[in-house]
Amino acid sequence: RQARAGQAEVEADGEEARLSVLLVEDSATIRAQAQKVLEQAGYRVTAVDNGADAWKLARSRRFDAVVSDIEMPRLDGLELTRRLRALASYRDVPL
Repeated sequence: RQARAGQAEVEADGEEARLSVLLVEDSATIRAQAQKVLEQAGYRVTAVDNGADAWKLARSRRFDAVVSDIEMPRLDGLELTRRLRALASYRDVPL
């Protein structure tokens, strides 16, 4: 069962699942820092270094939120946002 943004998913055993965040940042240093902060806040983080990989991942599964840089190789954050918003499954996801 998918969780809506801001709501935790409940797993079969009754445990609360962590919300998933797709982190998109081409700077390794910033990506590592942001991932650490998000994980310490309790999120399950998938991190990639460019918009094209993020686009591919987002089409294969739904994330509860997306945190993205703007200027990146292969696909910038603005175009990634436009593409994600065009998908019904990402219309209400915080980007």
